Amino acid sequence: MDKGDIVIRDLRQEESHQVREMLLSGLFTEVLTFRNAFKLTVNSENCVWVAILSVFFYILTKSVALAALVPVILTVLTSFVCLWRDIQQHMSHTQVELQDLHAWYNNIEPDSKFWVAVYRQNIIGSAALHRASETVAELKRMSVLPMYRRQGVGTRLLKHFEEHCRSAGIRKALITASEFGPGVHLYQKSGYVINSTFHRRMLPLPGALKTEWTLSKKLN
Repeated sequence: MDKGDIVIRDLRQEESHQVREMLLSGLFTEVLTFRNAFKLTVNSENCVWVAILSVFFYILTKSVALAALVPVILTVLTSFVCLWRDIQQHMSHTQVELQDLHAWYNNIEPDSKFWVAVYRQNIIGSAALHRASETVAELKRMSVLPMYRRQGVGTRLLKHFEEHCRSAGIRKALITASEFGPGVHLYQKSGYVINSTFHRRMLPLPGALKTEWTLSKKLN
């Protein structure tokens, strides 16, 4: 991909639905994965719980194979259901925003901005700015189509966000990142530092926690 062909520009009204579908598709592909499901349930803290289930299934079936496999399969399937529910909750909380991104970022939040990354007339990424105060802004809706990741698109969007912040008198940028998304390393590489860490329980199990971070960067 020729990076010189990438154009970062404002979102247009007629592109709102397309970008909404891209954001939702990216959310599903990043969150609903076997990696995330296993990470929530198959870990050292949950070994005792899985072992108890294994003993229970062995007593019922007298089968070592079933006793070994069924508890793991059940916990992973349960974690998939919880991940799905987490996505549904996110969608319900942001339903008005996602319904018309152009209207939201141009009318409802007039100090905010929404950009798209365009490569050869195709939208391949997005980023948004939510102005928290006169001098503080938050990066939101950062997303890049999977086939264009790790090719500098995210970095271009992030730099565009920061350049706009500086020109608008914003001196501090904020970002919220999740372990289920690919962005935290990109942000740290670009000079953002972790201010706080949150652990949100996804399942009633000791290690079934989702980690989220808030990061910030001072803009000179």
